[in-house]
Amino acid sequence: MQTETKFIAVLDRCTYIPVICQRFSDPSEREARMFSRAGFGIGGNPGSHYTFFYAPDWGVCSYDPYKVGDDYTMGTALAWVREHWGEIESGTAVDAEFLRGETDVPKTWEAEFNLD
Repeated sequence: MQTETKFIAVLDRCTYIPVICQRFSDPSEREARMFSRAGFGIGGNPGSHYTFFYAPDWGVCSYDPYKVGDDYTMGTALAWVREHWGEIESGTAVDAEFLRGETDVPKTWEAEFNLD
């Protein structure tokens, strides 16, 4: 099985939430059975993957992006992360307000996070 971890920031109006995202891809037959017994159904086909989200500030971890926090901010951002996994890098800021179409331009990092 392959694993990939990305540390992102979820941004919204007056909101900054760090989130550790981990994706497990292409599980072996044994690993697929373990996921199945944990409630994830039958998997293990080439290309199958499981993405988990952990909010360290809250001590919450879930496969369901809508159970990590509120649907409005966390659900919006983490569902987008799951669908666009290959397009983002670790360290990315994901702006929920922009994803909902409430702003025309996504928020950028605050000055203290700009290392340029």
